Amino acid sequence: MALMTIAPVNPGHVLVIAKKHLPSLAGIEEKVGMNLFKITLRVAVAIRKSGLRSEGINLFLADGEPQQKILHLHMHVIPRFQETVFGYQPTMAPNPPARNLTRLRKKYAWHINGYGSPSDMA
Repeated sequence: MALMTIAPVNPGHVLVIAKKHLPSLAGIEEKVGMNLFKITLRVAVAIRKSGLRSEGINLFLADGEPQQKILHLHMHVIPRFQETVFGYQPTMAPNPPARNLTRLRKKYAWHINGYGSPSDMA
């Protein structure tokens, strides 16, 4: 379901949420995730076609506890234009050593491919 937010970052800011309570991405069915993204895409296209000023679209997925009052997975679809000050700061965390990135990549790939626990990789 899609609804206008009461605290928009920019005019036209929309929230896409699942009807079923989903506290996080962990454990949701792929079909539910695909449907959430399908609705997100439709909203993004509608914003672009609506005539509302929008030079681009920011998508922001809210998952997990930090900065959420109600734990419910949702996607923000935010019209963006030149003076938009919304975004992440890539300098917030120090650059990890390459070996750490390689280790993380292997763990991610292990889970993405459905092999279970990365501790089995040893």
